[in-house]
Amino acid sequence: MGSNYSQQWREDKRARGLCTRCGKENALPGRAHGQICTNKRRQWRSDNRDNVLETLRNWQAKHRREVRGFWLKQQYGITLADYDQMLHAQSSVCALCGGTETRNGSKGNLVVDHDHVTGRVRGLLCSKCNLKLAAVEDSRWLEQALSYAQRVGRFESLARNRRRKRG
Repeated sequence: MGSNYSQQWREDKRARGLCTRCGKENALPGRAHGQICTNKRRQWRSDNRDNVLETLRNWQAKHRREVRGFWLKQQYGITLADYDQMLHAQSSVCALCGGTETRNGSKGNLVVDHDHVTGRVRGLLCSKCNLKLAAVEDSRWLEQALSYAQRVGRFESLARNRRRKRG
């Protein structure tokens, strides 16, 4: 009964040229219901951008775990409980170097390492190891990096030898 009443109420509002959200007169007949209110909301958000951003930041801080859980599920297909279980199994350290994740002097979250081809989650890494591993997975880049390191190493040893001979 409730849904029939709601549908009838909306149709009645539309027939009288009223917005079905706020009930105010729709100044532009023929527009989709609620369009005027949507445009007003957009304008208000634009006019009060700082206030809107502060409210958003406060909400995200209050709901940080839920936001992180949603993001983990969307990105990697794992739940926050799965992440916490992996973190506990790794003793809260990077699976590669054994270090902890730090950002700006405070403890941060380890990042989820995954295979970019299959999407399979492999473990949790610190940001540095995750970036290095991503570079190593690109074999052509790795060969170029090794070649560069050998060239630079040779140049540095030549420079050291020249300094010794002069001194």
